[in-house]
Amino acid sequence: ARICQTYKNKVHFATIDDWYIEPQHLFPYRNQYAVSKDYTAVDATRYDRGHLSPCMHHNNDDSRTATFTLTNIVPQRTILNQGQWNHYETEIMQQFVNGCYRTYVIVGVIRGKSKINNRVNVPSHLWTAACCVNDSNNPINFLGYIAKNDNNAVEDINLETLQEQIERDTKRSVTLFENNCN
Repeated sequence: ARICQTYKNKVHFATIDDWYIEPQHLFPYRNQYAVSKDYTAVDATRYDRGHLSPCMHHNNDDSRTATFTLTNIVPQRTILNQGQWNHYETEIMQQFVNGCYRTYVIVGVIRGKSKINNRVNVPSHLWTAACCVNDSNNPINFLGYIAKNDNNAVEDINLETLQEQIERDTKRSVTLFENNCN
């Protein structure tokens, strides 16, 4: 799978999967990826299709279009997706990017213990890390936030603590930004 997501021959955002590889079209891989039917299962009704890379973070139609795929979606509790998480994705992020020449954003989840439709993992947490740089590409600010995927609360988190939590939960070493965005 590719890292950078391309739409109309232009890279728009990064993910671990190629968004052109839609599971319903690849018979051998259909059990490894979510399909639309998974989100209509009875146990999926408490969840929205939460975007990892939010549409509103992209500045043109092609880039926004590239976010509407199941490889950019996770089951997210409706109360969180439409509540505080939405507030952070829109208002807090918009305030953060003011004054940035460029903003690098990394989003992710921490795997949970439950599944919808006995197939799609429901993340226990969702997180976002953003590094604001000046026109010399020097970091000038960091924004991090994390939320349990079971209520309507989002916590600000510093980079070191976020990396430690991801490492603890994934049992892997994690460096989100070169030079820790400072």
